[in-house]
Amino acid sequence: MSKPVQRARRARLLGTAAVVSVAAIALAACGSGSSDSATGGGGAGVSDSAIQQAKDTIAQLEKPITNWPAVAPVTKPVDFTGKTVMVIPLGDTIPVMHGMALGAKQALEHQGATVTMCDGKINPTQVASCLQQAASQKDFAVISMFVAYPMDGTGFDAAAKAGVKVLIAGDTPEKGKTYPAGIDFFSFGTSLQTLSQHEADAAIAEKGKDTNVIWLGQTDSADTIAQADAGEKRFKEVCPSCGFQLARYSTANSDKVPSTLSSLLVRNPKTNVVVLPVDTLAPQALQGIQSAGYAQKVTIISTGGDLSGLQRIASGTGQSHDFAAPVLYNGYAMVNGLMQLAGGQKVDPLVNVTRDISKNNVKNIKLSEDEYFTNHWFGDDSFEQAFYTAWGSK
Repeated sequence: MSKPVQRARRARLLGTAAVVSVAAIALAACGSGSSDSATGGGGAGVSDSAIQQAKDTIAQLEKPITNWPAVAPVTKPVDFTGKTVMVIPLGDTIPVMHGMALGAKQALEHQGATVTMCDGKINPTQVASCLQQAASQKDFAVISMFVAYPMDGTGFDAAAKAGVKVLIAGDTPEKGKTYPAGIDFFSFGTSLQTLSQHEADAAIAEKGKDTNVIWLGQTDSADTIAQADAGEKRFKEVCPSCGFQLARYSTANSDKVPSTLSSLLVRNPKTNVVVLPVDTLAPQALQGIQSAGYAQKVTIISTGGDLSGLQRIASGTGQSHDFAAPVLYNGYAMVNGLMQLAGGQKVDPLVNVTRDISKNNVKNIKLSEDEYFTNHWFGDDSFEQAFYTAWGSK
């Protein structure tokens, strides 16, 4: 299947980009790939050393995070004391977005800012209202989270022209397009590709030469198309003879998820792994798996670290790996992007940090809603001081 750039651009208008798939997602389309689950597998063309390398990678990712990425000093750190910053998550009821917003709020308040939260409610009209409010009250800055620029390009432009610094987190600028001064992007694209590569390693580490995958890949944005492409590339590099079936999907048809996946499973009876880009798709995927009679035959590998995903791993019901995102760290990283924008620097993209939660380590963490919004599932919180130092504060 070709990479549908035009379809991706239309999907971006729905306002869901990168990690945003945490809202409702759906299969819309087709399978692709040179080998599929009906005929793949058997181990020819894959070495024991390649499988062992995948196992070693996953074992390392299962360990607590203590070596956080270095944070380069901001060249011209801005004093946020007395300044108002609005944080606009596309949907604040979505755990990963709420957690990142909390991290951003914590970091900004440490720097003396007044933070207002404006929930986009996964609704273009509400997002527009938030941006209008920020512009009318002349906030110092806005951080939008996973709101694709085309969702309200007029609103973003108007806020920037009113003097508001606008950081669009979770989207990537369109090539060749010029944006007003004061607008920049904090991209998750490279991080998403790394997560997808980890999922490929996890599938092969778990099933070895007999791995047969149905891989669900988003078309919501150029970033999410590249996310699935990166996973497919890694999977076929490590295990070229393993079964692989790629299904592209968008947010447009969430009611199609169970039936489409069920149909794919019936057509690919050797499938033993279903790979998802994000946990929030799991309920629809599980419905399709159960409908096809595959509940005892396949395991889910996903990303996001939602509590429900970890609970499935702990209970041994349908999921084996969850590449969890440290939401507070990601919130701090977005604020670092805003610091760079405000200081006239180029905004660096998100550096991927994740911990693989599996049956090997889930028993060592406390599973609760409150714990999701802490650093406890990942390791220490030394990254906080690293950011403060980069911003010239204590």
